[in-house]
Amino acid sequence: MKHERRSEERIRSKGQVTVMAGGQEQLAAEVYDVSQSGISLLVERAVTPGTRVQIDTGHLAAEGVVVHCAVQGNQHQIGIAFDPPTAA
Repeated sequence: MKHERRSEERIRSKGQVTVMAGGQEQLAAEVYDVSQSGISLLVERAVTPGTRVQIDTGHLAAEGVVVHCAVQGNQHQIGIAFDPPTAA
């Protein structure tokens, strides 16, 4: 049995988002699942863990860092940890 490191529930989801990787490259992505602390996306190419990203859903935007990347069929699944919220 795989040990689950997240304390929040992951919610399977669908939808298309745009990812800006490293502040310069835009990638189309499909949402795989989401939690309070992060999101898992399917993209066409690998994104190096440690890469800063911005995610745009068209309605909401978030920033974070890629924490893992794995081949899944003909795509790559990337896990992104959201940046913690900042005080206003």
